Amino acid sequence: MKQDIIKIELPKTHADTVASLGNPFSHKRSTSLESYNELGFYQTQAHRMGIDLSCMYKFIKHEIYKYGFEPGSDKDIWFVTLWPRQSYTSHVDEAYVLHVPIITNEHTFMVIGDTLHHLDVGNLYITNTYKRHTAFNLGETPRLHLLFSSRKIK
Repeated sequence: MKQDIIKIELPKTHADTVASLGNPFSHKRSTSLESYNELGFYQTQAHRMGIDLSCMYKFIKHEIYKYGFEPGSDKDIWFVTLWPRQSYTSHVDEAYVLHVPIITNEHTFMVIGDTLHHLDVGNLYITNTYKRHTAFNLGETPRLHLLFSSRKIK
């Protein structure tokens, strides 16, 4: 991957789906549907919540193929929350991670290598998480993303 992040705009139908997903995740209390781990974020799998993302998954599969990627299983889609004034420990993943921001604020950032990125709602991002990376939320509201694993095929 030549660049650390690739931005793909979501079509209106998927952007509307993303907007509707943010409603039940507005407060920390309602987001803790499955687990809270010691890293400080809540996460749960979309299929365990009964949320059907099959149309979005098909779109994502088609779009990322253009860049030489394919997504992981449609059962491996995660909602991941980063709370205000929290950050992740810098780490390296064993897959490229696709991000679809659902809720964000102007003070949330992802750092890949030495570069700071802000991921906007309404887009899909292919991120090079084979490189050392982290995310932090300096804002007053949560950051919620859908995460998909992916791998390079070309």
